[in-house]
Amino acid sequence: SLPHDRREHTMVSDFDVIVEVIPSEHGVRLDIKIDGTAGVLTKIEFLLTPGGWFDTTDLRIRGDAGHLAVLKSGSATYRIGADAVTITGGFAEHNNVNNMRGSESQLTDVFSVYCTGYTPLKRSIELSRERPPLPRGSDS
Repeated sequence: SLPHDRREHTMVSDFDVIVEVIPSEHGVRLDIKIDGTAGVLTKIEFLLTPGGWFDTTDLRIRGDAGHLAVLKSGSATYRIGADAVTITGGFAEHNNVNNMRGSESQLTDVFSVYCTGYTPLKRSIELSRERPPLPRGSDS
């Protein structure tokens, strides 16, 4: 066994995360600031109940368990029945969501939505709980 506890630490990397949660009338805004060593892959992950529909301006996909989406920009709404959450402020600087060092693997029993970037990172993401009307022709 190597005496790791007695070895000098070298090449230590800092990874500082600050998330400020600011309530609004319809939800919250997350002001995210990640600093430290430059160029570290980061991800923000939203875990959603499976079985709904994930809508952007140009795309609709089924939010099945174990599946994922990366929100590149703008906003998207996830709907299950009459309930909906809108995520605004997406960003996608990389697609590495499952093999990031020190990161948990994607869960298989939820639908995951990611925003990805590199340090240093400063972004705001809004989550709104509005209940918009269902699109015509939607089956849930």
